[in-house]
Amino acid sequence: MMITGLSDLESRLKGVEEGVDDFLIKPIDNRELKSRINALLRKKSISRFTSVTPRAGAQFGGYRWTDTAL
Repeated sequence: MMITGLSDLESRLKGVEEGVDDFLIKPIDNRELKSRINALLRKKSISRFTSVTPRAGAQFGGYRWTDTAL
C-alpha cells in the first residue's frame, strides 16, 4: 500500500509497476485506511489458500472441498 501526496496518473502507474497493491492520496481518512488494509489482508489470505489445490475432504471456514467437477 502506498500513501502519497502524488495524485497524477504517471505516479500511480509507476507504483503499480513497482508492485503497489493499493493507493491512498493524502490527506487520508483513518476509516478508509483501516478498510483498505482489511481488504488487502482478505485478498492476501484468500490467495494464500487458492494458490494450492486442497485434497478432497479438506475443510476451511465451514466449507468442505470435494473433487466433484462443477
